Amino acid sequence: MPDLCSVSALAALVLMGELLALVLVLAVDGLRAFSWERLGLVSMTIQWVILPSAALLCRLRPRLAQLPNRLAGGLSFAAVLAVLLTVMGAQQWWQAFLSHSPSITGASSATACSAPYVPV
Repeated sequence: MPDLCSVSALAALVLMGELLALVLVLAVDGLRAFSWERLGLVSMTIQWVILPSAALLCRLRPRLAQLPNRLAGGLSFAAVLAVLLTVMGAQQWWQAFLSHSPSITGASSATACSAPYVPV
């Protein structure tokens, strides 16, 4: 199992995550309708999955090294999926919280309404 505790491995993971975010946004929107906002949200989500997964696998590496390769690979995959489900659940909860909070919703609506209209 690779050493995900090193700075070079983390830098590679972050770079690959950013490239994945860019490819996903371009695949959905295309180049003409490219959205920096969507890129930021996708990038943030990917990094929120990559970094905790790397930290968890870094901590589990000594124990996983003692297990057979297939079992260690399966447990590593399950750990990354658990992080993914946790991040997605937190995002769903946060979105529901924001949609039911009148003060936050009102403030964001007022900000959106006060922005100048720019025709495309």
